[in-house]
Amino acid sequence: MATARLDILNGRLAGQTRRVERLPFVIGRNAEAGLRLEESGVWDRHVELEWRFPEGFVARRRADATATVNGQPFTEQRLRNGDVLELGGAKVQFWLGDVSQKRLALRETLVWAALVALAAAQLWLITRLGG
Repeated sequence: MATARLDILNGRLAGQTRRVERLPFVIGRNAEAGLRLEESGVWDRHVELEWRFPEGFVARRRADATATVNGQPFTEQRLRNGDVLELGGAKVQFWLGDVSQKRLALRETLVWAALVALAAAQLWLITRLGG
């Protein structure tokens, strides 16, 4: 699964960032929300983020809540890098998280060493058996 982050653009938490680590990820006023916002017009479970294959991250708003993505109202909306969600009086920007890659230098070195050893063994066999 991919990771994402949310940059809070206004309100009490302006300038802060939250990582989306567990899904579904709730944005709202609820104390157990992954991103708790206390701005006016924000419901307890205002929006949930989830991962769907192959779409990617999808935002789903609570039926009686008002929310937009890039100024457009939605019920369910696929999120793209840089999208701005507005929930009541709060604005949050969605970003795909950094992709971490395992360091493979040792593994690559061992594979190349094995290939060189195999080539050397083949040359040795050719010279011993061919001559």
